[in-house]
Amino acid sequence: MGDSALRHWCDELVRADREEDGELFGTAVHRIVEAGEDATPSARDAAIGPIAAVVAAAPPPVGRWAALAAGALVEMGAAPGPLVAPVFDRLTLVLSYAVDFVAAWHEHAGIPLPDPGATADGSEPDAVEAAAVRLEPVLGDDAYTLAMSWWLLGGWMPPALAMLQHFGAVRGRVPDRERVADLVGTLAADPAVAAMAGYRHDLYHLVELLGDGAAPDGHDHAAAPRSAQDELTTARLLVERGDLTTAARHVATALVTAPDPAEAYRAVLGLARQAGDAALDLFPVQGQVYVGNVVARAHLLADGGSADDAVELLLSASGYDPRRPWADVPWVTDPGLGARLDPERLAPELMSFSAGLPTPVPEEDRAPLLPYLELAGNALAAHPGHALLHGAAANLARRLGAEKQAVAWASRGESLAPSEMTALFTALAYRSAGDVDETVAAFRRVLGFNPTNTAAYTDVAELLAEVGRTDEALSWVDGALAVDPQDPAAFPTACRLRYARDADPAHLVALADYLRAHPDVQHAHAMLAGACDGEPWLSFVPGPGEAVSRFLEPEFLAAGARPVSTYVTALEAPSALTALARALPGLTVSVGDVPEPDIRRPRRAVGTEIWAYDGTTARPVRPEPSADGARAVGEFAALAGIRWPHPTALYDAAVHLGALPLDDLLGVLTYPPEPPDTDTGRQLAGAPGYWLRMVQVAACVGLLHHRADEPWPVSVRRRTLGDLAFGVEDWVTEAATFALAVQGWVDPGARADVAALVAERVTDAADVRRHRVVTIAGSLACTAGMTPGLPEPARRLARSLQDTD
Repeated sequence: MGDSALRHWCDELVRADREEDGELFGTAVHRIVEAGEDATPSARDAAIGPIAAVVAAAPPPVGRWAALAAGALVEMGAAPGPLVAPVFDRLTLVLSYAVDFVAAWHEHAGIPLPDPGATADGSEPDAVEAAAVRLEPVLGDDAYTLAMSWWLLGGWMPPALAMLQHFGAVRGRVPDRERVADLVGTLAADPAVAAMAGYRHDLYHLVELLGDGAAPDGHDHAAAPRSAQDELTTARLLVERGDLTTAARHVATALVTAPDPAEAYRAVLGLARQAGDAALDLFPVQGQVYVGNVVARAHLLADGGSADDAVELLLSASGYDPRRPWADVPWVTDPGLGARLDPERLAPELMSFSAGLPTPVPEEDRAPLLPYLELAGNALAAHPGHALLHGAAANLARRLGAEKQAVAWASRGESLAPSEMTALFTALAYRSAGDVDETVAAFRRVLGFNPTNTAAYTDVAELLAEVGRTDEALSWVDGALAVDPQDPAAFPTACRLRYARDADPAHLVALADYLRAHPDVQHAHAMLAGACDGEPWLSFVPGPGEAVSRFLEPEFLAAGARPVSTYVTALEAPSALTALARALPGLTVSVGDVPEPDIRRPRRAVGTEIWAYDGTTARPVRPEPSADGARAVGEFAALAGIRWPHPTALYDAAVHLGALPLDDLLGVLTYPPEPPDTDTGRQLAGAPGYWLRMVQVAACVGLLHHRADEPWPVSVRRRTLGDLAFGVEDWVTEAATFALAVQGWVDPGARADVAALVAERVTDAADVRRHRVVTIAGSLACTAGMTPGLPEPARRLARSLQDTD
């Protein structure tokens, strides 16, 4: 799972909401969180938009699950962007109903306020119904809505907290923040609510993060967490009072937070002495597992002689967070431990653990994992004839920078028991050591055992491609495709290698088609992203070509120079001059000439105009976008940021923009919003020309989702983008032509039409260029180069434009 899986499940969530498919909705929510853990930061950022659209559209009982999924992505670092408004709108509604519910309950129910956190799994509907029945005589039909909101509150607070805690700027963007803070404060101040541990914690956090004071318990919950030493001190006091269960929770927390685990480890053993036979019960690992309990339990098992179980648990904890020094304890590196371990258990556990680590682990992150390498060596010393254990140890060693040791262990394992698996370990070890020929030889041995191992063919192909042996690489990948033409490793690799050989976008489009049919194949996403990386329009908006653009460079603006006038020999693109006026207000631009063909006239008759001219001064034709529309496009432009993985990823991420009115999508082309207050937004604010270009791209790609159910040939999106592409020569022309090319990538049925439109536009640019400068010609040529099915004459023309640009 990864970026492509995350996009797929976001699409499925949108579909499930549209079709009211509850089962698919629940599956999509779960899979979004799961895929988010393996996704790249840009993919997590892009996922927020479509989820936010679902949060805004779904009723609160359903939308909370989408909000929780989005909140989990925010916890992983995703910028909240379009999620802020819908989550806080729903939270405000639920809070207001919850406040009314609590007041009515205190006044009329006659029994203690129900604690939603104490409701058994699966019994929420019954609990809500029972509460509603009790209040129905006084609240009538509103009783069920208010009761449901009391239970829903627990689902809406966590995503709100995630955004407030991880992105400080969110506080200033909360709609009607004072009202939200007042509602939260009302509930937090209620003694019955404050007695509910789950709600109390979240409410107190919200009080602090939305307001300016401490929580009702006097503790600054938003401050840095308590130190491990604080937790251990508390645990010791609790042990003295005989409260071992609560003490164990503090010790487990100390294990998670401790930079040096030695003292926390000793605390675990000390607590075990107090608890005796019940020690393991203090650290349960059933149900929703806390990683501190896993680590503590591993230490107890090791101390009790259950070495295999201890290692299994500790490896699972380190696999969850490899940067924690949980293995830096005496028993892990004890030379005698190896003899107490069963190699039949240890080998697969090491293989599974290693598979979750990067290859290689960054040098600065290796120290917490090195005790496991020592453990593996001790196990091999105790079990020198176990071939698979040698391979598993080598697999770990090569990830931790011990390549020579990896080669030695893997080679020893293969000599003990030659097999497909042991030969594979040897091949991987040599690959990590950088020995290409020995790697290829070892993979040949792998194929000798299993000629249908397509992964082996593909690994060799990718290795040979990395060292510039492209022809050999293609021969190897063809061997894999002979076994399986749709192999999930070989097919994506073949597409990338063929594109590298001849730059024909048909290979990339074939890979994009493959991804659409196989969204969970992460390798396909990686190959497509790798092929597009660094290529204009395939992964980023190229810079502008106008003479005035030099004044829009971040370095120029940062230097503080503020010219009062400038001169251009010929009129330039209106967007360039608009960006210049926004960046340097008061600058006077004198125009020398307006050569023919006149830049101010559309290249053909169009129905949708963006610019009109008063002399040589351009003015927007469309009205300004609504505030919500401008914000949505601006947030997406910042999320797409400096680069995107590939065109289909950009298309997928823009799906929520299709819900905007056409006037908003057109309005932002000439009235761009300010960049949002995010890291990427602040970076783009320093490059106003690039920011406007990115906003225009976001709007045009968003247009591809406008009335998406209309057949392409007669659609509003085709007509509008065609008008923009052939309108006044401008940056908007580039963005619209790019969007047309993207449509060709994602819609096989539109490819011939798109190819004809793009060919016509680049041919026209070449014709105009014979008479005057066309600053967008090189950019249009790049777009033509990525367009599938472009006629060969137009492709040759595009290449010539790029060569002479």
